[in-house]
Amino acid sequence: CGDNVAIRVFREEGQSGKNLDRPAMHRLRRATANREIDIVMVTRIDRFSRSLLDFCSVSESLKEHGVAFRSLYDSFDTSSAAGDAMLKILLVFAELERRQTSERTVAALQVRAESGLWNGGYPMLGYDPDGKGSLIVLEGEAAIVQYAFEQFVSLQSTRKLAKALNEKGYRTKRFTSRRGRIQGGKEFNQSAVGTILRNRTYVGEVSNNELWFPGRHVGIIDQDLFDRVQ
Repeated sequence: CGDNVAIRVFREEGQSGKNLDRPAMHRLRRATANREIDIVMVTRIDRFSRSLLDFCSVSESLKEHGVAFRSLYDSFDTSSAAGDAMLKILLVFAELERRQTSERTVAALQVRAESGLWNGGYPMLGYDPDGKGSLIVLEGEAAIVQYAFEQFVSLQSTRKLAKALNEKGYRTKRFTSRRGRIQGGKEFNQSAVGTILRNRTYVGEVSNNELWFPGRHVGIIDQDLFDRVQ
């Protein structure tokens, strides 16, 4: 290659190749359009894209700007007709694998919900996950949830309820994110209050795909109070 070779790394941490809406991909496509790149090299083709349609779109753009594409692990080089054809065949199977994985995940989540297990999601006031697929009640937070439901019956206003909760010094769920950041612990607003009041998890149910099933965890609110609030 000679001595005058410049290498730019477009790294994507924790990003899937299922679509093109990724920060590093956007930067790569801009650099390609500006003719700053001669060749794109990836470790594996499925890390670049798992969609044949998406790859063909990017591939055409690369060709228009005179940019070659190579996959190190798969040993494909689009500078040759045979390599280009084999690459597209590989992408067909990569896309098939992605769709099958998605279908299996959807099915597994449904089975878990029907079995009463919590499928995860945004941490909610009153509960913590038990690490076994269910939820454990946090008495201090549960008292705030109970207070919210009981007060709404008389106040009939999420704005007034948010004000009442804040005046008592209550705050939203405080938790540590997967990246180690402290989140929540803020004053209530109408949106936060509404989310709590509509959450059927508090009557002991779990959801998947907008369907609700009896859960294995203990409910904080009885069904009669929940229905009156709705």
